[in-house]
Amino acid sequence: MRTHHVSTHRLLGLAILLASLLSSQAQAQVDLPRGKDLPKVSGGSGKGTSRPGGPHLICTVCGETNRTTKLDPLARDGFQQAQCGVCRRVMLHRQVKGGPGDGLDLPQPGEPKEKGGIVPGGNPAGEETPVPISGSPTMARAAADILSQLDQIKRSDDPLAMQAVETLLSLGEPGLDAARLALASDWPTRTMTGLRVLLRGGRALDAELVVRRLRTRMPGRLGGKALDEFLAFYPVHATPALLCELLEHPQNPVRTAAHRALAGSPHPAPLSALSPILRSRNGDARYKATDLLSSISGVEATDLLLSLIDDPYPRVARRSMEALAQREDPVITDALLALAFGDRWILRSGACALLAIVEREDTRLESILGDAQASALLRGLESKDEFVAGACATALAGIGFRSNSPETSVWLEKVVPARLVRVVSGFTYFDDYESLSEPALRRLKQISGLSHGSDGPAWAAWWVADAETFRASRAVIPVQEGSHQMLQVVVEDRSMGRGFTLIGPALASGDSTVRDGEAFFLSSGQARDLLDLLAVEGALGAELLPGVRGGRAELARSVELRLDGRSKLFVLGPGIEEPWFERIVLFANSLRERSMWQRYPHPEEHASRLALWRADLTWWEMDHSDAERQARLGQLILARMVALSPTQRDDDLLALEDLYEAGGGDVSHFRDLTSMLGEELYFTGRALRLASLAHRSAREPLGAGDEAPSTDQLIGVLHDRFGADAVLAISEVVSSAGYGAAHSAARDPRSLIRAVAAFVLAERMEPGDEARLLQLLDDDAIDVRVAAIQACGVNALPAAREQVFLAASAGSPDLRVPALFATGQIGGTGARDILITALTGEDRRLHQAAAEGIAALKDPKAIPIMLSLLRHGERTGAFPTLRQGLLDLGEEAWDHLFSALRSPSQVLRREAALILARQNVPEAAPALMRALAEDPADVPVARELCVLTCVDQRASADPAEAWFRWWDDVIHDDPHSWLRAAGEIRRLNTPPSEAFLGRGTRAVVVFLVEIMGEEADWLVERARRELERMGGEPISAPPPLGPEREAWLLSLLQSFIADR
Repeated sequence: MRTHHVSTHRLLGLAILLASLLSSQAQAQVDLPRGKDLPKVSGGSGKGTSRPGGPHLICTVCGETNRTTKLDPLARDGFQQAQCGVCRRVMLHRQVKGGPGDGLDLPQPGEPKEKGGIVPGGNPAGEETPVPISGSPTMARAAADILSQLDQIKRSDDPLAMQAVETLLSLGEPGLDAARLALASDWPTRTMTGLRVLLRGGRALDAELVVRRLRTRMPGRLGGKALDEFLAFYPVHATPALLCELLEHPQNPVRTAAHRALAGSPHPAPLSALSPILRSRNGDARYKATDLLSSISGVEATDLLLSLIDDPYPRVARRSMEALAQREDPVITDALLALAFGDRWILRSGACALLAIVEREDTRLESILGDAQASALLRGLESKDEFVAGACATALAGIGFRSNSPETSVWLEKVVPARLVRVVSGFTYFDDYESLSEPALRRLKQISGLSHGSDGPAWAAWWVADAETFRASRAVIPVQEGSHQMLQVVVEDRSMGRGFTLIGPALASGDSTVRDGEAFFLSSGQARDLLDLLAVEGALGAELLPGVRGGRAELARSVELRLDGRSKLFVLGPGIEEPWFERIVLFANSLRERSMWQRYPHPEEHASRLALWRADLTWWEMDHSDAERQARLGQLILARMVALSPTQRDDDLLALEDLYEAGGGDVSHFRDLTSMLGEELYFTGRALRLASLAHRSAREPLGAGDEAPSTDQLIGVLHDRFGADAVLAISEVVSSAGYGAAHSAARDPRSLIRAVAAFVLAERMEPGDEARLLQLLDDDAIDVRVAAIQACGVNALPAAREQVFLAASAGSPDLRVPALFATGQIGGTGARDILITALTGEDRRLHQAAAEGIAALKDPKAIPIMLSLLRHGERTGAFPTLRQGLLDLGEEAWDHLFSALRSPSQVLRREAALILARQNVPEAAPALMRALAEDPADVPVARELCVLTCVDQRASADPAEAWFRWWDDVIHDDPHSWLRAAGEIRRLNTPPSEAFLGRGTRAVVVFLVEIMGEEADWLVERARRELERMGGEPISAPPPLGPEREAWLLSLLQSFIADR
């Protein structure tokens, strides 16, 4: 069996190869379906005329003759690779050694193959198939051979079947004739191959032939795939009328594909085409047509849906109910009520209308049925029809849930739940069970307050056990005197993963548990105010029904009310706003904010939050100013932090920081904060935050009886505890302490403090600071001199030029390294000579610092030196600085960089291309492509190509070649057109290229910000660079996708739009 399969594939491959060899006579008349049109073939090689003899090559794709490339005597099977002048790339060529027939030994028409071969034109049944194929006998026989081999392939997507399509297309008219013949076949591979050939290479009449074939029964399950390919190639011929007609096709795959195409269309299907399908005898066709009808607005569509509500096919009836429940047409409610109660008895049509009303009530959270319909529904509840009785019970459950009348308990707590349990437990199955089971389960969960899901036995067991004592839940929560003491309100924002619970004072006990986020205990007055608000907003009555408003409940906001054993849950999906809901949430959040003090019980004085609440409630209920409340809160937080170990302070430290941001800082906190800083083992983030708070506390105004804090104490803790790790914190303290503190630090006996003073003085540069800084250049401690040199360099201090140049020329190596870089930063006469001397010297320790100094000069005359440094790969440590130096010079360096692109040094070419690409210079693109071709594993080059060209070819088999093909099809001198093309692919509003010039227009800014919201990081980077160029200021990398990115982009957009 395996041998036969291999043989079949080998024979088919030979047949396709033979057809490929024969196709050269027809190439000039065939429009091959390639990615782009090939240039027309010149000469006689493609016109079927006699060709000059002599050895030559023929391209197997376009048929072009190649007489310049020598024949390879070692080529296998007479084929070799060669450059094609028409295709413009290396292609497979056929060798022709000259002589009659170009050296081919072609079979004669009608001549059988060798013994053991497959009979041309054979089919799976073994009968010979007539081959009415036009054209020369040789070409016709080649086409017939291909069709015969297709009979041995079972999968229509087999690579050989796809190759057969290409070969038949290359045969021209004989191939099309063979495809028309194959289209009528009952063998799947033949049929699909014929269809593909006619779609890609046929004429308009062939499209009609394909349509006629699609209307008939297709072999196997091929119909859906065939229709999908027809839609892809001929969308104009795939009219809505045709697709509606195919909804009634005898095969489900075709019906499904037609339905999918119509549902995905931006325009609804025409009613004139759908109406006949709604009367079809095929239930699945009616169901698919009903589904499409549900998306069509208008009275006529509504009337059709109403007529389908009791369709004999249950799926059609159910889809009609769902559609009617969602429609906004105001007459639907009255029409459904008339259908449900228009007859003396409720029958199947009335039951279907009832379920549509139930769905409408539950999805829209409105009351339609009431006490007026209860008697008719109770009669229907006695029906022997399981569907009718179940529908009536479902409707009655909603009426009883919304009512607070004691009379409803007679049936709401007995016969109604009994019937609903009978339905959801699957006691009896009936045709419309799927339509009834979901709303029945929803209503049973509503009145029972339980959730056994679809576990029928669990519901049955519950009813057997609790039937006598069952009391139904209601939408109305009765309020009595003192009810506020038992109130619980749960507020949750599921999109943010946050929630909290407000608990009335009667529920505040040591064993009270909260499952919904953080708990806050309310005073009696707070609980009463909250209950009054709930009553005023109607949240406790039947006017506001519980349930989900909007979709995506997993990202929704919710408020749950719990009182006296009853509860109501209101859920609002994303984008849904209700004024009453917002007022409740706003008031609940205000109570939470006023109760924040409960978070900070002292671990030694309060056993729990509840203990703190009981101890401090009296103070917090009294009238106090906001400042007094902040001070009290700060004391609670700080006392708790002091009692905890350092690793337990993080949450409370964040709370104290928030308090300081809100203006709650206090000078009395300084001592405790400094003491806690001294307990830290390492200068980590927590230590830095404590130091910052202590520093802020020291600057707060003194209160009555407060002792002035000493910043020297804070500096001493930072220095003695953490040393050089705390340099930045020490610098911040010294800098903010004023003129005297900086000069005092410059005279401090501790060298680290003096080194910090150097940077503070250089940054401040107030009168007297420069002289003090120059004195530090001659300090006894080398680390102080290094710091002073670095400070002078960062601030480009001209007064320090002489001393810095001297240190760079004759100092110790430890001093010369920072001095060389500072020399470049300060610049001036003689700086370049000093740097070149160090760069060419024997001490290799100075080379990188000298290179960085040259880059820091920002002198166009130093460009050749920087490029020379880039040429030496062993000095890669200086590459980032040199690259940035050339970037800072901008267009002044471009001519030198263009010359570097032609350098024999691969390293220099690569670096020059990267620098130009970073500035969106289009000439960098081909240079980067060549660099990638030289080193396909060069990740930075590949990424830079993505950023510059705005296309990602990295997943291609040969990325460099893919980018070269892209380069052949685009404008070379307009990199903005590449970015615009990326935007058009993503269906963004794309401004013209001239709008990107200069500072750009508002439309360009909006476009670039939209691009930065995309997932492709390389495209985001390109947009970021464009905005940097327009704004003239650096822009940080955006945060990850999500709400944080959206907020960041909004802020970025506002900053750019403000001045445009």
